[in-house]
Amino acid sequence: MTLARTLKAEVLLLRVAKARGFPGTDQTEAQGRSVVREAEGFLAGMVARLSLRGLPALTTLRSGEAVAATFDHIRSADVGPVAMASRGRTA
Repeated sequence: MTLARTLKAEVLLLRVAKARGFPGTDQTEAQGRSVVREAEGFLAGMVARLSLRGLPALTTLRSGEAVAATFDHIRSADVGPVAMASRGRTA
């Protein structure tokens, strides 16, 4: 975040969410809504934390496979340098 502040860069937060179930089962609509709510809450918390540091942030929530959705967003949003982080979750 020091780099963003130094460059007066806009911070864009992307979260890729995917409902997961047990093999051979279908995800229900309720499971999908739950995943979306959790992701929206996470992004809202990050925006609040960054705001306290004087960094405004924009958010995007996408669904699907993380790698494909991330690169698709990078291409379609025409963003500059990208810094990526993970919360350490694996499939």
